[in-house]
Amino acid sequence: MEMIFHCDDMGFTPSITRRLLDLWKSGFINSFSVLPNGDALEDVSRVLFKEKEREARIAVHLNLFEGRPVSSPCGVPLLTDSSGNLNCGFIKMLRMCMASSQKRRRLLDQVENEWRAQILKVRGICSPRSITAVDGHVHIHMLPFLFPVAVRLALEHGIPQIRIYREICHFSPKLKDSISLEFGVNIIKHVILRLFSHAAFRIVSQEGLSCPESVVGILYSGNMTCASALAGLVAAQRKKAKSVEIVFHAGRASMEESSRWNSNRRAGNFPLSKKRDLEYRELMRFRRSV
Repeated sequence: MEMIFHCDDMGFTPSITRRLLDLWKSGFINSFSVLPNGDALEDVSRVLFKEKEREARIAVHLNLFEGRPVSSPCGVPLLTDSSGNLNCGFIKMLRMCMASSQKRRRLLDQVENEWRAQILKVRGICSPRSITAVDGHVHIHMLPFLFPVAVRLALEHGIPQIRIYREICHFSPKLKDSISLEFGVNIIKHVILRLFSHAAFRIVSQEGLSCPESVVGILYSGNMTCASALAGLVAAQRKKAKSVEIVFHAGRASMEESSRWNSNRRAGNFPLSKKRDLEYRELMRFRRSV
C-alpha cells in the first residue's frame, strides 16, 4: 500500500509554514497542500528551491473560504464580502447555487476564474516542481456543482490527481478520541462527503484522473491522534486500498498572526487552536510507529 503522509495549509501563516516545512525536511510528511492566498508563500518557495533534491507531493489547496482572493476582488464579487475577502463556506455556496440559473452561472464562472488564478499562483511558487494534486480548503471542492470545476482545471493544467474524501468508517481504540464535540461534527461531515464521493469518483474515472483510494483524517480532524490514524490505516488495509492519504493539521498559527482573521474570527478558531499542537505531536508518534 502506498501511504501519503500529508499536511494541509502550507503557506498559510509563517508559524504554520515553518512547522510544516520542518516536518517535511525531517521526513515526517512527504506531501502537503499549499494555500494559494497564504501569508508565507515566499518562505515555501525559498525552502523548496533550497531543498530541490528532496521529493515532495504538492497539492493546491483550493480556497473560497477566507483571506484575499488571488484574482481581483472586483472580478469575484459573489465570492467576497464588503472588505474584499473570500467568505464562502459549504452552507453559503449551497444557498447561492439554489438561486436563479443566471446567478448560478455567474457564480461558477467566478469560482473557475479564482481557482485558475490560485493554481497558477502555486505553480509559480513551486516551479520548477510539478503540482501533483488539487484538494479543497474546508472540503469546498467536494460540493457536486464545484467538483467538475476542480476536475476541469486539473485537466487544463496537467494535474493528475484530485482528493476525494472516501474515508472508511473507523473508530479510535481510545474512547476519549470519540467523545469530543469535534467528532460529532466530523461524523456529519463524513456522511455528507461519502455521499458526494460516489458522483465525484465517476467523474474522475471518466476524465482519466486519479485519487488516493482512501483518505484518513476527516472523522478525527481537529483531534487526530496516533491511535485514530492507525485505526484508519488498518480499516484501509482491510478494504485492500492500494493507496491512502493520511491528513494531519499539524501547523498552528501564533497569536501574533491572529489579525489575519479580524474580519472572520470564526475562520481563525481552527488554525489558532492548541489542538494543532496535539496533532503535531501525534503525527510524529504515528510516523515512528509505521
